[in-house]
Amino acid sequence: MKNFIFLINVFFLFTSLFSIRNFSCSNVQDKAIINITYDYKKVVKLEDKLKKDSSNILKYLPINYSTKGNIDYTDYLQKAFNKSEKVIMPNFPIAINYKGISIPSNRTIIFQQQSSLIVLPNSQSSYQALLISNSSNVKIINANLTGDRNQHIGTTGEWGMGIKIVSSNNIDIINSNIKNFWGGRDIYWKKCHWCFLF
Repeated sequence: MKNFIFLINVFFLFTSLFSIRNFSCSNVQDKAIINITYDYKKVVKLEDKLKKDSSNILKYLPINYSTKGNIDYTDYLQKAFNKSEKVIMPNFPIAINYKGISIPSNRTIIFQQQSSLIVLPNSQSSYQALLISNSSNVKIINANLTGDRNQHIGTTGEWGMGIKIVSSNNIDIINSNIKNFWGGRDIYWKKCHWCFLF
């Protein structure tokens, strides 16, 4: 009887900590992703803590880089993401192409107030700004992503995505702002375990 009461108490404690809401996406093969309300003050506190030992992406950009989000810096960003476990995005928009950025395991990506990734116009039927594939322990904070829907060149497909998560685990997407992707898909996931949208 004591064990039963203990389990009931644990259940109510857990449900009081997390307010779970529905978050749907097509082709979901498991229900491992949960959308949870999150205290923004905690996001800011976590962000400030991580900034202290994070790598600023500016050192990977070319000399006289543009701050207008009009030049393709995909390769430069990919190099930064490959080499640094904790990355602070620059405080201005950056343009990337349809190939997007692949995020390896054990990465924390922090977007500042004016940070954003803008996908340049393309004719691809399928693309993503950020790809998390066969990765684990990834945290993306304050992601600000804009797709090419208003300027898309092609007419086929509906698989333009902000973030694509495939065969990965322990993924946290915190306080994201994702808009205007071809096909209207902000986040797509498949076979994602312990993946949370805060």
